[in-house]
Amino acid sequence: MFARLPQKLKDGASILIVPVVFNIGIDHRASLARMKAFHFFSATEVENNLNYNNLAKLKAYINKNVNNLPDDIPDLMKLLEHTVYSNKPKNVDIFPLAEKICRRAYGIRVTGC
Repeated sequence: MFARLPQKLKDGASILIVPVVFNIGIDHRASLARMKAFHFFSATEVENNLNYNNLAKLKAYINKNVNNLPDDIPDLMKLLEHTVYSNKPKNVDIFPLAEKICRRAYGIRVTGC
């Protein structure tokens, strides 16, 4: 596998990792646990703020690298932004959009439950 890397990476160049997290709180027990842990916030407010902040982080990365990315990413980002700011509870549409953007931006995705 090492032999397949570009020479720059073989020579020790670094790879930038930009972690981005989206949360939709599908599990009602998890939502209740978050509400208890963050008793001064509602679970939805915590999830929304997390999604807003990480959307901004993803947008910054995309804007910085837009010239090296596929042409459909700006439209996908607009759709993700609309979806995140819709404030629809347990909005499962966020995950497939974020996944598609991640893959189109040559990233990887991890889903946790």
